[in-house]
Amino acid sequence: RRSSDLLEWELHHRVTQTAWVGKYDEWSNFGTLQDESCIKTLDEMILNDPLFAMNRAERLLALFLLNLEGPGMKAAGEFVPGGSDVDFLEEDHYTIMLPKKK
Repeated sequence: RRSSDLLEWELHHRVTQTAWVGKYDEWSNFGTLQDESCIKTLDEMILNDPLFAMNRAERLLALFLLNLEGPGMKAAGEFVPGGSDVDFLEEDHYTIMLPKKK
């Protein structure tokens, strides 16, 4: 699997595990569908709904920065100018993207 596929799987998994997303039908605000088993349907949403595509891209970027780049750079003793901060999400969305506690 490509790393982008894994990030997309992780996004969908986290969103489906968050009860209020389904309760309030907030799927599109995360750039996800409740059921992403049909890749054609997902592709059509991304191509035809710019807000859906933007929401998905932002959440995938947040997952990458918070869970991969930030911890990886810290472990290597490196830094990125401006950091790997995620200051572009609402707090409730940000919380869902944070690394899972072990």
